[in-house]
Amino acid sequence: GYTGMLAAQGKLATYKYWKLLTPILVKQSRKTAMVFSVEDNDADTGEGSQHDFYMDNLKTHDAFFGTSFSEQWKTDRSGAIKGHLTDVINRYKSKEIDMLFVSDMLLTGFDAPELGVIYLDKPLKHHSLLQAMSRVNRTNPKSGKQYGKVVTFSDRNMDQDIDDAITLFSNGTSTEGIVERKKYKEAYGDTTNS
Repeated sequence: GYTGMLAAQGKLATYKYWKLLTPILVKQSRKTAMVFSVEDNDADTGEGSQHDFYMDNLKTHDAFFGTSFSEQWKTDRSGAIKGHLTDVINRYKSKEIDMLFVSDMLLTGFDAPELGVIYLDKPLKHHSLLQAMSRVNRTNPKSGKQYGKVVTFSDRNMDQDIDDAITLFSNGTSTEGIVERKKYKEAYGDTTNS
């Protein structure tokens, strides 16, 4: 199978998605990872700090893969963050990680041909939107992957943002024939009782 990525608005939202979905995915024998940039000046959100979120993530990563980034964090925070990011990228590309949760990293310039679906729950426009969509649009003849899926579930309709971005960067070309739009129920059926 292919891998997935969920991009959320902000580090707290990214952490909440990761925390909620990881136990569900683990029950399905799936592994997850979360990356976001970590600031030195760490403020508590009232629900914890980004350092707390990242340490929780490192401990889970260590348990999944036998690494020791949570121990390294105590003496070499920068090294732990860099090492973890490199490890996540390598494991994700080799399909050892099934779902990657991101906020502000790996949405641009990250080539992962096996990325099958990206879930967007953050407002993106123009170049940033096209770059995020491009993460999933890599073909892979070896595995038979011909296209990827972009699922948006932010509280705003991104159709106009997608049209605007494609029109802007394609010299006015219409999105017709480029973007297939389906509402969730049309694409996946009624999953309310699943």
